[in-house]
Amino acid sequence: MSEKNQKNSKDIGRFKYSILAVLITISLNAEKIGLLPFESENVESSITETIHQLIEYELSSCGNMVVPPDEIEKNLGKKVKCYNKECAAEIGTRLGLEKVIFGSLTKTSEKYFISAVVVESQTEEIVFEDTVNSKMVEDLDICVSRLIKSFKEDKNIKKTAADGQTTEEDIIEDKKEMKSLFAWGGGFGAVMPIVGLDNAPNIGALLSIKGWFEKGNFALVPDLQLIVCLNEWGFADNSFDVSLFYFFSKTNVSPFISMGAGIKTIATDTYIDRTGYEMANYTTPISLEFGVGFVKFKNENSRIVLEARTSTFLDKMGDIEGPHLTLSLNLSFLFSKEKFGCFLL
Repeated sequence: MSEKNQKNSKDIGRFKYSILAVLITISLNAEKIGLLPFESENVESSITETIHQLIEYELSSCGNMVVPPDEIEKNLGKKVKCYNKECAAEIGTRLGLEKVIFGSLTKTSEKYFISAVVVESQTEEIVFEDTVNSKMVEDLDICVSRLIKSFKEDKNIKKTAADGQTTEEDIIEDKKEMKSLFAWGGGFGAVMPIVGLDNAPNIGALLSIKGWFEKGNFALVPDLQLIVCLNEWGFADNSFDVSLFYFFSKTNVSPFISMGAGIKTIATDTYIDRTGYEMANYTTPISLEFGVGFVKFKNENSRIVLEARTSTFLDKMGDIEGPHLTLSLNLSFLFSKEKFGCFLL
């Protein structure tokens, strides 16, 4: 063999050993991550399997050693339905995995949602949790790519959107964050006195008409209510108040708090008039409102609101000194003018 060929052979040998050393270093430093079968709702099994493969590919591309769902089930000798951190950590510890991923894939009438949770096996600590959504199944690969990118960079998913990686649903969500919504509708529920008002045990029926002006994470809500049979003798309680709602997120279902003030017309007692009829004495106290609940952003033009609310007023009610407190539970349906009348529940 010529001297030149010997030198080339040695260079190739060094290159092979260098590549092998790099691969060994990568394999030693790579995290071993288990991917549990995702919970699916209204989604074909083939799509769920594709999501598993996309997640495995994205994690492997980042230098991780990924144990796919079928291999986990094979090692455990059973089907796996694990959708909480305790169960995931137990499986991870049993199989020697550093981290474990579980999640869900859900299809509603309008979009797909992919949620992923990453758990540290030894500590049971959730190190990452986020959700991404898309209207089109063709964009699910982008959704998965952004989920894994967010996990690796430990950022909120909206902060990891790269150029060319924005789905149609991202645009819609951004518009929903900024768009103002004018809507109106009605609701029904029940109310009961808690403090004062003779401590009557009666539960009254509640009907309401609501307005709704929403901008970002806030909504201004005027509310006209009619409550019947609140006290033991039975009467009508009319009230009008205006509340400010704050939504903790703009996900499909979000918790909220509300605060406001209003005025009530309440019957305090009854008397017999000159004609012999029983009549009600009324007072009009100012009330302070505080509420908590959930709002469902069903689409851009409709809202479903479940609210538990307390009303407090200090005025003397008949012979009963204040303060007085009532608790109500109300379910409301609100629609913009484009969607009013379309109860798509």
